[in-house]
Amino acid sequence: MQETPTQTPPETASVVQRVLTAAKKPQYMTVIAILLFALSASGTVLALHTYESMKKPATSPASSSSPSQTTHPGTASAKPATKTPDSPKDTAKAAPGTSTLAASAGKVFALLDPGESSANMQAYASKASVDGLAFRARWSDLEPSADSYNWSSLDSALTTAGSSGKKMTIHVGASSGGYPNWLTGMGMKTYTYTIPAGSRKDPIPWDSVYIQHYNQFVAALGQHVTATGKQSVVEHVSVGAPVAEMTIAGCANGQLQGGTAYDRTLYMNTWKSTIAANASAFPGKKVFVSLPLAFICQNDGNDGKAFATELMNSTKTTASVSYFAADLNALGSTRTAQADSSLKASQGINYQTIWSYTSDPQSRFQGSLSSGVCYGWKAGARYYELYKSDLTSISASVINAIAQARSGAGC
Repeated sequence: MQETPTQTPPETASVVQRVLTAAKKPQYMTVIAILLFALSASGTVLALHTYESMKKPATSPASSSSPSQTTHPGTASAKPATKTPDSPKDTAKAAPGTSTLAASAGKVFALLDPGESSANMQAYASKASVDGLAFRARWSDLEPSADSYNWSSLDSALTTAGSSGKKMTIHVGASSGGYPNWLTGMGMKTYTYTIPAGSRKDPIPWDSVYIQHYNQFVAALGQHVTATGKQSVVEHVSVGAPVAEMTIAGCANGQLQGGTAYDRTLYMNTWKSTIAANASAFPGKKVFVSLPLAFICQNDGNDGKAFATELMNSTKTTASVSYFAADLNALGSTRTAQADSSLKASQGINYQTIWSYTSDPQSRFQGSLSSGVCYGWKAGARYYELYKSDLTSISASVINAIAQARSGAGC
């Protein structure tokens, strides 16, 4: 912080003095130190969160029980930490490279579980603090056999959101167990890899059978939404293939576990193909593209940012693409560091919290919900997906943080 000018106008002197005094308080110095440490160490953890979080049950409106806690594939177990009291003053510093905040309203979407009941959907859609529903499903549930679809859960969400005057985001998981098993009978090639959470089998990310059928599924999804007449309810759709969050699990030193060579060009073209499919199926809708970690295939010279930047630059003229990061906590977002600052300003960034703040026995949130929200707001985000147990919390501090997500007040 710069020193106060020698000739301070009398009418502002008291304000400046209060700011300088506040900046010297020990609690602010501690927060800054924690953030600097976190930023210096944050590039080493692999979190494949968006689809894997579908497997976590979340608290229903009628229940106060905690969701079952599992370690995400490729994610180091979170170090237990004392939960920081949530208050309007406990806010994270602005993300590096951000500019003056835009005077636009924020939106909060309720993060639904796959197979969410209609009653639960209605309970969240009815909340004044909720602007929309983030619908989640596995591809295997929506297309249980080739060219045969089960849209019942999707239709329920569309009807609930539409009748409540709310919007919807569609997330369909394709990797980490989300793909239909019938694809293997059609010749889709897979690979098996081991991570701290156990063994996983996934399609090879650029397998032609996998991507061809995924793109066909997305086209059918878009056609169905149009046929319902509720296309105006859908505001965003995320790209679920080739992988959920761009960084490839089980890939290191130029190859997938099992020996298949990593092909950057082929992988890049695969992403372009699936983005184009989503943009075509949902014209005019925002297409969420997940940010990677620092690497795409581990030990690739930290190609994450360069890969994501090249991909966004090549698709932004034909699709309304926008960055998405599902790792927001009180200390910020590791993935945000992989966003090009100019693209972040022009295309936007959107967040899903890494976990529920209210039900967080592993202390993955590492502080207050307000801190996470304010980090996102200062990074330019005006869209937040929050877990259900936070949206049903009666804690004044959590209620205040949700209001901050929608207005930026106090950030």
